[in-house]
Amino acid sequence: MSSIWVTWPTVAKVLGSTGVLIAVLMLAETRGNLLENNLFDTETAVDATIVCDQRSLGARTANGTCNSLEQPDMGMVGKRFGRNVPLANSFAEDDVQLLTPNPREISRELFTREEFKSIPGANYLTTSWIQFMIHDWVSHGETDRSNPIQVPISADDPWGSDTMYVTRSRKDTTRTDADAGSPASYQNINTHWWDGSQVYGNNLAAANSLRSFEGGSLTVTADNRLPLGDNGLPLVGRSENWWLGLEMLHHLFVMEHNAIADHLAASYPEMNDEELYDKARLVNAALMAKIHTVEWTTTILNNKVLDTAMNSNWYGLLGEESQAPMQKALRNLIKNLGYVDWLVRITTGKQSNLKDGIGGGSAEHAISGIVGASKAAYNDVPFAFTEEFVSIYRMHTLLRDDLAIKSRDDQTTLATIALADSRNEDSVAIMQDYDIADIWYSFASQEPGALTLNNYPSVLQNLSIPMIGNIDLGAVDIIRDRERGVPRYNEFRRLIGLNPITKFEDLSSDAALVEKMKRLYSNDIEQIDLLVGSLAETVRPDGFIFGETTFQLFILMASRRLMADRFYTEDFTEETYSPEGLNWVQSNDFTDIILRHFPEVGEHLQAGDNAFLLW
Repeated sequence: MSSIWVTWPTVAKVLGSTGVLIAVLMLAETRGNLLENNLFDTETAVDATIVCDQRSLGARTANGTCNSLEQPDMGMVGKRFGRNVPLANSFAEDDVQLLTPNPREISRELFTREEFKSIPGANYLTTSWIQFMIHDWVSHGETDRSNPIQVPISADDPWGSDTMYVTRSRKDTTRTDADAGSPASYQNINTHWWDGSQVYGNNLAAANSLRSFEGGSLTVTADNRLPLGDNGLPLVGRSENWWLGLEMLHHLFVMEHNAIADHLAASYPEMNDEELYDKARLVNAALMAKIHTVEWTTTILNNKVLDTAMNSNWYGLLGEESQAPMQKALRNLIKNLGYVDWLVRITTGKQSNLKDGIGGGSAEHAISGIVGASKAAYNDVPFAFTEEFVSIYRMHTLLRDDLAIKSRDDQTTLATIALADSRNEDSVAIMQDYDIADIWYSFASQEPGALTLNNYPSVLQNLSIPMIGNIDLGAVDIIRDRERGVPRYNEFRRLIGLNPITKFEDLSSDAALVEKMKRLYSNDIEQIDLLVGSLAETVRPDGFIFGETTFQLFILMASRRLMADRFYTEDFTEETYSPEGLNWVQSNDFTDIILRHFPEVGEHLQAGDNAFLLW
């Protein structure tokens, strides 16, 4: 009997370098199938009142409008999350199903960290980085405190026999009669674009409050720190769930924005403050996208196939050196194909579509990369992040229980700080009490937690929320998928083109764990929650920190967030970014940025290193 798992890892392993290329092509075919079959729009109305002004043609807007000039409201703040499964399969579970099996019991038995399991070779910057990215991409906003979900707490629970109250996801404020009979929908209160909104804000007032209005720069204090707001936290685009790892990255990329603006001002003295700000933001956001694509991803999916595929997303299969001339040649070809299409139509009367077939399509993406493609590609579905995308990025097990603050000079431990003591205002105090370069070295010299069962940080299972009470975030993770209509594990696999498992033993060879799962899920594999099944998968491609269920959706959405954004495709040009701005994106990586602002760590991190690997 053949394995239920995908075959490309075996092809790559058995056939060597030829197998790697074949595996990349297999992934490209999978992506094509997912683009065709697993994008579903939840919107029922288009806001036709938005007008794109001259500034928005060449710059990102604060609220995400006018990325698509054909549909200016696409991806803006407040637009709904899309779906990767058919709408008929995305109805929320009722209140009985929401609690079956009991999510607190699942968290206690399957999530509680028994011993810290780490990802060998990766460093803790990988953890703070992905949260930094998620804060740019998605947020459901404040929850609805009316009519909370009541989770029974068993008598043997350390909390005692009581009830856990979980507030419900914020209701969609845009629903009308046109949505009658359709599944519940939810709005993203961030922009859907990869635009650095966590740094810059998601509305014009917020964006302006962070600017100095001098030289295109963002406001910093006299000692080049993040200014603080009335709540004691740094003034940034988004500061929810604040902790030390986020503060480091926000600080770094505010300084990087200002370094870019200074460089552009020196190169183009005719640019005014607004032009410098707009172009520095474009460059800074593109740096984040590039770092995530070709550095972070290839660290947490440390596999030759993925290294080839992700670099191909950015540079094309022919590589960085060939990208610029190849893109120029392809753009000229596509332009000429427009003439060929016209000639065919007037001479034969038949419709020809060679120009659109190549421009922005899989052939162009493969040859010269998604980034810099001749046009954005939507695959007939307006771009939006999806509920299922939110689900696969539930990665709390990456967090450590504590962090040793180390001296970069002699590696001695200066302090050990519990995760609970690195949050909110405590993060600000740590950044003031210790040398920031030592904090960077500390994160870079310790490993993150592994994405597996029984590895959830204990502090997140025992949060105390004012006016709500005790909250177990592991249980909430389970509830959110059920509440938002994300299918359970086995059905999810079917709907995204994977084989369903046939028995609990498919997930793990750990007999004790399997028995525990059978008991919790009443020996019914169809009841397994998506997060539980994904964390349980032990059959994973070499070097992967997660299994194929998460990766299947990653194949689709990691590419789509580049494909659909005109500032990474048709407007990823010198005209839009400026020649110096575009060169800054292409010639810098995460290591360069860290060394530019913290050269003191140069003894441990050298140019050309991958900054996400242990220093």
